[in-house]
Amino acid sequence: KLPRDQREQAERVYAAIREKKAGAFKIEAGMIRKRSIFDVLAPFTRSFKARLTTMVGVLSLAMLVIGAVGLLGLKEVNQRAKSIYEDRSVPLAQLFEINDRMKENSLVMLRSAIEGRNRRDLSEVQGIITANIERITRLWSDYMSTYLTPEEKSVAESFTPKRIAYVDHGLKPALAMLADGKYDELNVHMTGRAADLFQAAKVDMDRLVSIQVKEAKFEYDAAESTFFVAEVAAIAALCLGLLLAAWFSVATVRAIARPLGHLNDIMSKIAQ
Repeated sequence: KLPRDQREQAERVYAAIREKKAGAFKIEAGMIRKRSIFDVLAPFTRSFKARLTTMVGVLSLAMLVIGAVGLLGLKEVNQRAKSIYEDRSVPLAQLFEINDRMKENSLVMLRSAIEGRNRRDLSEVQGIITANIERITRLWSDYMSTYLTPEEKSVAESFTPKRIAYVDHGLKPALAMLADGKYDELNVHMTGRAADLFQAAKVDMDRLVSIQVKEAKFEYDAAESTFFVAEVAAIAALCLGLLLAAWFSVATVRAIARPLGHLNDIMSKIAQ
C-alpha cells in the first residue's frame, strides 16, 4: 500500500491532471514527479547513455575551448613578437647605423681639417663621405617603408629636411673647403655651422630611437597581457569542464543508485 501522504498526493495530482491543471507535476515512468528548472536538461539526462554522451561532450567541448584559446593566444603573441622584430628592432638598427655614419662624416671632416693635406687624400675623404651619404639614403628609405606610428611619422618628417640640410649646407661646403685647402675655415665651419646642423638632425634621431624603445615596450606589454588572458581563459575552461564533468558523474551515479536502492527495498519487502 502507498503511505498516506503519497496516496493523498496522488489523488490530488490525478485530479489536477483530469482538470488539466497539473502544470507543476508530471507522470514519469509511472511515478509522480514535481517539475523543476532542471527539466530543460532532460534530453541530456533522460538515460544512462544520454548522461555518458553529455559528460563526454562537455569534456570534449572544454578541451576544444582550451585549444582554441591557446591557439588564438599564441597567434596574437606571435604577431606581437613579429612586430617587435620587424617594426622596432630592424628600424632601431637602421637608425643606429644612420646616426653612426652621420657622426663618421663629421669626424672625417674634422680630422681632415686638423691633419691637413699631408695626412689624407681628398679623393679618399670624398669616397668615405659619398659612401656614407648613399648608405644613409638607402637606410632611410627602408626605414620609411616600415610601419610608423603617427608620432614616429611626425618626427621622421621633421628629420628628413634636417638631414638634407646637414648634407647640403654642412658636408658639401666642407668638402669644397677641403679641396681648396682652407683648413682653418673648414675647422670653423665643422665646429660651427655643420655642428649645429648635425645636432639639429641628431635631436630628431634620438627621439626616433626613444620611440622605437617605447613602442617595443608597448608591444611586449600587450603580448604579456594577451598571454595572461589566454592562460586565465584556458584555466577557467578547464576548471568549468572538470566541475561539469564531476557534477554529471555524481548525478549519473545517483541516477543509477537510487532506482537500484528503491528496487532493493521493494524486493526486500516482497521477500519479507
